[in-house]
Amino acid sequence: MPIWRINKSGEYDIQTGGHAVAPPSLHRSGRRYTWLQAFPDSLEKLPFAPEWVLGLITTAANNRQARHVLTATGGKSTPTLPDHYAVKWWNGETVKRKPDGEIDRSATLWAIGGQLARGGTTQVCIAEALAERDIALGFGKYTDRPEEYQRIAEKVITDRAIHTLRPVPMAPMRC
Repeated sequence: MPIWRINKSGEYDIQTGGHAVAPPSLHRSGRRYTWLQAFPDSLEKLPFAPEWVLGLITTAANNRQARHVLTATGGKSTPTLPDHYAVKWWNGETVKRKPDGEIDRSATLWAIGGQLARGGTTQVCIAEALAERDIALGFGKYTDRPEEYQRIAEKVITDRAIHTLRPVPMAPMRC
């Protein structure tokens, strides 16, 4: 979810991914972050962002989303990957591993399906994308049982509906 804040020069900074830092977090200089003004005692007292800030946030979020839209082979569907973490799963840069270190192909396909579901991709599109990824990543896990892609797609959609507040993994902080 995008956030906004006022930087040192009095301008707004918009962040659409990564970590947000708030008091009393420790800065790399050794100093602690502090509020410039007293923080309200309840969320209801927080001021609303100005309309122009909401416009910037919306544009930034839409631009970020647009960068992560990938098309499955054959052009039948357009799965939407919500962020760069999902892109890493899609590209095979992030995989699930078994205790012996071998890639867990089934769990990795499940994770890719989950990322697609998190991006709002339809069940049909997820199944098609998983079939494409199984081949593209060299897994060949379910190529002889294509109904498994549909089964995984159905389960990740159901899982996403049940666990709507499951947190999104965060990248390491950058200073």
